[in-house]
Amino acid sequence: MIATKFSSYEDKDVLFFASGVSNSNEINEEAFQKEETLLRNSLEEKGTKTFVYFSSCDVANPQLSPKAYYQHKLKMENLVASFQGNFYIFRLPQVVGYGGNENTLINFLLNNIKNETSFEIYLRTEKNIIDIDDVYTMAIHIIQHKKYLNSVCNIINTKYISVLDLVQIIEKKICQKAHYIFKDINTSYYYNAPEIKSIAKELNIIFNNNYHRRLISKYSSPDLKRITPTS
Repeated sequence: MIATKFSSYEDKDVLFFASGVSNSNEINEEAFQKEETLLRNSLEEKGTKTFVYFSSCDVANPQLSPKAYYQHKLKMENLVASFQGNFYIFRLPQVVGYGGNENTLINFLLNNIKNETSFEIYLRTEKNIIDIDDVYTMAIHIIQHKKYLNSVCNIINTKYISVLDLVQIIEKKICQKAHYIFKDINTSYYYNAPEIKSIAKELNIIFNNNYHRRLISKYSSPDLKRITPTS
């Protein structure tokens, strides 16, 4: 999904690396090694191009960072930063668009609701979800204006949403009731991205209370099966 979106950017002096492990539950070392080999080869062949690597905001989340996937992503970030030349490391939350990773929150909720399967909702947990189009717009703006060059930048939605609210939006959209039980657990983690608020305002990207409803409606025609986020 990310590769498809950024392939439309015509600046040949920028190389986007959007390949690799996409399942945050991955534990297979061979999968991690495959991405590392591809990344090393790309860095060695990039020449003078500015290199863009997409990582996950959750590498900084102490609840998740010990997992093999996030340790791997952090290792890849350090690899990118160690090579000569200009780079950007964009850390992303859950990104929603056409195509992409099937192993993420919205698909989990959607599949369970459609299949009338009971699932747990962590009552006090909020998530960060963003449209791929907004990721693209902000990333390209940052690159073109050389903001945060040779550093890590979180590109996020400034509005978080509770899992319960997200479920209720999906319920209303597909006209089907979810079956769930509450767990009084808070696994929320709030990413540090002070630069994004001003960038979004400059680009007229509106992160408000209706953002998630608009997002699901945007990618739900003809049905919600087309929504596939990645993290």
